Amino acid sequence: MNCVQREQSRRGAARRVVRCAVFTLMLGGSAGCLDGLIKARNDGNEASAIVSLRTILSAQAIASMDCNGRYAPSLTALAATGNLPPDLGTGDVVEKAGYRITMTVPTDAVPYANDQTPACNGRVTAFTATAIPLEPGQTGTRFFIVDQSGELKQATSASFTDATPVR
Repeated sequence: MNCVQREQSRRGAARRVVRCAVFTLMLGGSAGCLDGLIKARNDGNEASAIVSLRTILSAQAIASMDCNGRYAPSLTALAATGNLPPDLGTGDVVEKAGYRITMTVPTDAVPYANDQTPACNGRVTAFTATAIPLEPGQTGTRFFIVDQSGELKQATSASFTDATPVR
């Protein structure tokens, strides 16, 4: 799905939410309408989580080009490169649109130290970024993960044992 299609999908979801809210207010609503509201909100939250992880992946790709294939070890370190938008670089754990977004470093990722490239000191060989619903089922139903391989995956739980590529 390209950017235009994503935007059209998001706008369509927003229209459904508004129509349903008006219906709920005018006629006293129904459970079906509330389910539709929750689904529309979840769809928007999930789309935001996917975009956030793709943004992190892009920023890490740029960071790795600057530092011989090494990655920033945290969201704040990645934000310091200037390649990450402020809303994702406010801390090492960011809550955004119903999701908790984090970036971790595997224990076997070797930190980089080189006096000739001080900006790259502390960079690592691998990273993992995740987006977990704050309230599974209420703020989102899918769990998302991406790492240095560049493949964004979705799962039904935070264990990611059933992770499949996002299409």
